[in-house]
Amino acid sequence: MTLSVDYDADHAFVDGVETVTFAPIDGGDAVATAKALRGELSFREVIAGGPMGIESNDIVFTLWDSTLGGNDATGGSTITDTASVVWTILSAKKREPAGDQWRCVCRKQVN
Repeated sequence: MTLSVDYDADHAFVDGVETVTFAPIDGGDAVATAKALRGELSFREVIAGGPMGIESNDIVFTLWDSTLGGNDATGGSTITDTASVVWTILSAKKREPAGDQWRCVCRKQVN
């Protein structure tokens, strides 16, 4: 018997997940039903921030790949949260072993 794990809908079981709008940098269609969980930068991300610098309003969003409409979370793409605040993705990395999640370091856009 083989046990398989499906992470596609695990966002439904996590507290604090919000529905956001994801706009890919490549000009593809924005996805208004993407699922995201806000978090803090890790110590490693703060230290590695080096040249790009880390600002006080930088945060991490975990995005579920299955809710991005076939798009990849890549640097330069944007996330608009439920308060209509726009965040630019600085870096994105697939999380292991849950390959359906992207860990995105984001910076708040200032108008």
